[in-house]
Amino acid sequence: MSSRQSPWITKSPVQILMHRVRAQIQRVNRDRMTAFSNFDKIMGSNDSLGHSNPPDKDCLTVFQVNTIIRELMADSPVLSNLVVQGEISNFVRASSGHLYFSLKDDRAAIRCVMFRGNASRITFQPSDGDSVVARGQVNVFEKRGEYQLYCNSMAPAGMGEMYAAFMELKVRLEKEGLFDPSIKKSIPPFPRKIGVVTSLTGAAARDFFNVARRRDPGVNIVFANALVQGDQAPVSIATAIDSLGTVEEVDLLVVTRGGGSFEELMAFNTEIVARAIARCNKPIIAAIGHETDFSIAEFVADLRAPTPSAAAELVTRDTGDLIRRVLDQRRRLHFAVNSILRDRASRLSRADFRRIGDNLRLWIGQAGENIDVLSSRMERGMNYKIKYSTHALERLSGRLKGVTPYPLLADMGHRFATLHRSLLIAQKRFMENRENRLLQADAHLSGLSPRAVLNRGFAWLEKPLFSVPLRSVREVDQGEIVRARLVDGSLLCHVERVEPDTKKGKGEKNG
Repeated sequence: MSSRQSPWITKSPVQILMHRVRAQIQRVNRDRMTAFSNFDKIMGSNDSLGHSNPPDKDCLTVFQVNTIIRELMADSPVLSNLVVQGEISNFVRASSGHLYFSLKDDRAAIRCVMFRGNASRITFQPSDGDSVVARGQVNVFEKRGEYQLYCNSMAPAGMGEMYAAFMELKVRLEKEGLFDPSIKKSIPPFPRKIGVVTSLTGAAARDFFNVARRRDPGVNIVFANALVQGDQAPVSIATAIDSLGTVEEVDLLVVTRGGGSFEELMAFNTEIVARAIARCNKPIIAAIGHETDFSIAEFVADLRAPTPSAAAELVTRDTGDLIRRVLDQRRRLHFAVNSILRDRASRLSRADFRRIGDNLRLWIGQAGENIDVLSSRMERGMNYKIKYSTHALERLSGRLKGVTPYPLLADMGHRFATLHRSLLIAQKRFMENRENRLLQADAHLSGLSPRAVLNRGFAWLEKPLFSVPLRSVREVDQGEIVRARLVDGSLLCHVERVEPDTKKGKGEKNG
């Protein structure tokens, strides 16, 4: 090696930095060299005095020194873009959102700062003892004269390449449109058969199965066992998705696994799994890890669930709630029918029968009895129908564990609705017919009423004390008082003379 080889090759970055600091100070003080030379002479001549003060104009302030160092560090291509690996210590998250900590190894340590904007973008929760890789620039905090690493990004050690691959794949697939909400398939509300891609030995399979069966005992679940971590996991997951996607009876797929580290979830951040989800013709729900974990598979899937248990709740319906709703509708129907019957009976009981004769009262009473019989028969029929439907519903409820009840429940609801409408129509027609007959009878009775005769100019004669109608002149004596009732009042009349109809009497005798 040549003795004139550049010192930049053999010197460390710290030595290079110190060399630049000296060079910068020399350039700043080039015009002051003479003054410093005089200052040295003065210092040399006054050594015996033990004290001497240099002129203030030839000195640098502490701030100036720190500013020079900061500018040198900012201009350094080495220090302006560093990647440092070390162990976190003295970690503090300030209320402002900034992170303060130190990175150390077995030989040295450096203070670090990560401001809130950059801290919000890291994908893990740092803590003391974590081994991380930080990227940023070294600079001086002038107030304290301390140099520190200002971090722009940070990831756990060993994850830098994986995270970069994750982001590169995410951006590429997003540009291709695989994350577009417009292409997402809708999730069926009542799936008959659910396909689940997961490891059968993991907790995710047990959690999903237990929650789904608790909510809907009749749900049919098909599991496709797959590796969920490791080098062979992406191919295993993609194969399971393709296999279940070809099963015609399967209505939707759930791709799930439990929580884990970023490395353990990497199988779901691969392109082969993303492509398998995208080409599947079945709706897919992805539930990978915990609620705070996000994967490429969840971005491509038609719906994301935070946990396997939450996925089971999304794809099943609570059968107990459905049965309660059917029973509630039955109670409402029964209450409505009884309310209508009570209302019709009350209206009939309030009818004014005071002007109706004995025969008409008897006829109306018989009609009322017929109405009561028909109402009782209708109520018995309805109660029988409700009782029969209740028994049928109970039998169906008992079969829910093996048979999906949704089509049958929908049919029963339709039949209930049809019976309800038919009952209302029949009841309306029946009541209209009875009301019409009642109106006809009232009109006929009004025609036979004595008041109708009075309206034609006739009078009703009766004795005042007894209010008994007079049928013959023989019932009245001369000088007696009688009451003549007209249509708008009555008259008290004095009988001056009684004149029997002799012709009528003779005719009666001859007859």
